[in-house]
Amino acid sequence: MTQALAPFFRQQFFDQNGNPLSGGKIYFNVCGSTSESKNTYEDYLGSTLNTNPVILNSSGVAKIYGIGLYDVWIYNSRDELIESIL
Repeated sequence: MTQALAPFFRQQFFDQNGNPLSGGKIYFNVCGSTSESKNTYEDYLGSTLNTNPVILNSSGVAKIYGIGLYDVWIYNSRDELIESIL
Protein backbone atom coordinates (compact mmCIF):
# COMPACT_ATOMS: atom_id res chain seq x y z
CA MET A 1 0.00 0.00 0.00
CA THR A 2 1.21 3.52 -0.78
CA GLN A 3 1.24 6.61 1.43
CA ALA A 4 -0.53 9.78 0.34
CA LEU A 5 1.87 12.54 -0.68
CA ALA A 6 -0.96 14.99 -0.19
CA PRO A 7 -3.37 15.15 2.75
CA PHE A 8 -6.23 14.17 0.42
CA PHE A 9 -6.42 11.96 -2.66
CA ARG A 10 -6.64 15.12 -4.78
CA GLN A 11 -4.18 17.97 -4.47
CA GLN A 12 -4.67 21.43 -5.97
CA PHE A 13 -1.70 23.62 -6.92
CA PHE A 14 -1.62 27.39 -7.43
CA ASP A 15 0.61 29.90 -9.21
CA GLN A 16 2.33 32.85 -7.54
CA ASN A 17 -0.87 34.93 -7.88
CA GLY A 18 -3.10 32.37 -6.18
CA ASN A 19 -4.69 31.13 -9.41
CA PRO A 20 -5.06 27.38 -10.11
CA LEU A 21 -1.93 26.08 -11.84
CA SER A 22 -3.80 24.95 -14.97
CA GLY A 23 -1.62 22.64 -17.10
CA GLY A 24 1.18 22.77 -14.54
CA LYS A 25 3.77 20.01 -14.36
CA ILE A 26 4.95 18.27 -11.18
CA TYR A 27 8.21 16.29 -11.44
CA PHE A 28 9.09 13.66 -8.82
CA ASN A 29 12.65 12.37 -8.29
CA VAL A 30 14.45 10.14 -5.84
CA CYS A 31 15.52 12.26 -2.87
CA GLY A 32 18.90 13.86 -3.54
CA SER A 33 18.83 13.13 -7.28
CA THR A 34 18.31 15.64 -10.07
CA SER A 35 17.92 12.98 -12.75
CA GLU A 36 16.47 9.75 -11.29
CA SER A 37 12.69 9.96 -11.49
CA LYS A 38 10.51 8.20 -8.93
CA ASN A 39 7.04 6.75 -9.48
CA THR A 40 3.84 8.22 -8.10
CA TYR A 41 0.38 6.73 -8.46
CA GLU A 42 -3.19 7.83 -9.21
CA ASP A 43 -4.68 5.49 -6.60
CA TYR A 44 -3.91 4.54 -3.02
CA LEU A 45 -3.35 0.90 -4.02
CA GLY A 46 -0.44 1.88 -6.27
CA SER A 47 -1.96 0.07 -9.25
CA THR A 48 -2.10 3.02 -11.68
CA LEU A 49 1.11 4.95 -12.40
CA ASN A 50 1.06 8.70 -12.92
CA THR A 51 3.07 10.20 -15.73
CA ASN A 52 6.28 11.95 -14.67
CA PRO A 53 5.76 14.82 -14.81
CA VAL A 54 2.21 14.73 -13.48
CA ILE A 55 0.19 17.13 -15.63
CA LEU A 56 -2.35 19.18 -13.68
CA ASN A 57 -5.88 19.59 -15.04
CA SER A 58 -7.51 22.96 -15.81
CA SER A 59 -8.25 23.43 -12.08
CA GLY A 60 -4.62 22.73 -11.09
CA VAL A 61 -5.63 19.36 -9.58
CA ALA A 62 -4.03 15.89 -9.66
CA LYS A 63 -4.31 12.66 -7.69
CA ILE A 64 -0.87 11.84 -6.27
CA TYR A 65 0.13 8.97 -4.01
CA GLY A 66 3.63 7.66 -3.39
CA ILE A 67 5.99 5.66 -1.23
CA GLY A 68 8.79 7.27 0.77
CA LEU A 69 10.55 10.57 0.19
CA TYR A 70 10.68 12.62 -3.00
CA ASP A 71 12.33 15.71 -4.42
CA VAL A 72 9.62 17.71 -6.19
CA TRP A 73 9.77 20.41 -8.87
CA ILE A 74 6.63 22.37 -9.73
CA TYR A 75 6.45 24.13 -13.12
CA ASN A 76 3.77 26.13 -14.85
CA SER A 77 2.47 25.21 -18.32
CA ARG A 78 5.22 27.38 -19.90
CA ASP A 79 7.93 25.26 -18.18
CA GLU A 80 8.85 28.06 -15.75
CA LEU A 81 9.89 26.82 -12.30
CA ILE A 82 7.37 27.79 -9.62
CA GLU A 83 8.87 25.95 -6.65
CA SER A 84 11.23 23.14 -5.73
CA ILE A 85 10.78 21.02 -2.61
CA LEU A 86 14.02 19.19 -1.80
